[in-house]
Amino acid sequence: MAKRFTDNTKWKRWFRDLNDKYKILWLWLHDYCDHAGVWEVDFENAEHFTGHKYDYKKVLDVFGDKIIETYDDKIWFITDFPELQYGVYLNPKNRTHNSVIEILKKYDLIKYTDLMIKDKQ
Repeated sequence: MAKRFTDNTKWKRWFRDLNDKYKILWLWLHDYCDHAGVWEVDFENAEHFTGHKYDYKKVLDVFGDKIIETYDDKIWFITDFPELQYGVYLNPKNRTHNSVIEILKKYDLIKYTDLMIKDKQ
């Protein structure tokens, strides 16, 4: 079971203004995505766990630039996830960080982050 950091700054205006249906989806996505912030799109699963039905395009509209869709809409990337979990610096010598770097490279997603890949001493 993956452990995740949470951040009380998520309760900014944009999140507070969401209706409950989208708040629960946003929180669920953060819990269910992989450790790099990548989610293999599966609305059947999301709807099962959140108890709500979602329209794909409406979700993208509601979340705006916080989600990047790629690979013919099969993969979503939560843009703030890696920085929230690991900070802005990723050290490739750290096994977890290196795994995140490799996932982001695999899907060509690093360009959507403010992450810096840097060896720390």
